[in-house]
Amino acid sequence: MESLEPRLALAVYTVTNGNDSGPGSQRTAVEAATNSAGVADTIRFAAGVTDIRLTSGSLNVNDIARTTIQATGVTIRRATATGVPQFSIFEVGGNPSLVGGRLTGGHGIAGLGGGAVLGLGTVKLDGVTIVIVVPLMSSVPPVN
Repeated sequence: MESLEPRLALAVYTVTNGNDSGPGSQRTAVEAATNSAGVADTIRFAAGVTDIRLTSGSLNVNDIARTTIQATGVTIRRATATGVPQFSIFEVGGNPSLVGGRLTGGHGIAGLGGGAVLGLGTVKLDGVTIVIVVPLMSSVPPVN
């Protein structure tokens, strides 16, 4: 009897709430997918999860394998409450794929852009709506 080579199983992570972080959040799902380096993971959203409001920073997707985020019907936004820092929605260092969804409220960086997606890597967008809400951040104050 021959033994088979070791295999890595694909993982599916389900976002169960619209919280910025913690169990069931998109941030936790993205971190789990990134930590399973080399495995093509899928992130899905449970029925009823239609709005993700980020308050603490970008979602960092840094897995070299293709992580697919299936976000049809979901809006992912940077919250606009007082005190929420300016950041891009996604910072990418891998090759993720985003299917469906709407990205809004992200802030780019002057000279780099990236209000919705910032980083190095190749991002595949399929049926994604990017809403431009604010101008790029600049370290130079406007002249009056």
